[in-house]
Amino acid sequence: MRVLKRKNPRGWEVEKVCTGENRGHGDGGCGALLAVEETDVHIFSDFGHLVDGDPRFFGFICPECGKCTGIPEEELPESVKNRAWDEFRKNMNP
Repeated sequence: MRVLKRKNPRGWEVEKVCTGENRGHGDGGCGALLAVEETDVHIFSDFGHLVDGDPRFFGFICPECGKCTGIPEEELPESVKNRAWDEFRKNMNP
């Protein structure tokens, strides 16, 4: 059997606007509309704004302005979250 047409050949992707905000805090982004892919999602820390005692959040860096914009965890598929956590753990224990 072979696949004739894939649903999304590039993998997971979502359109997001650069706001420069994470969990309601931030200093504003550039407003660029971006196609955020799985490998663009990383885990960041914001110790100044804890949510349920946890400073970590999922987000991406805008290629236009370099600001970080958060993505609510509930908007991400498990595979994207797992990849980001694996990357985070690897960077914590090189």
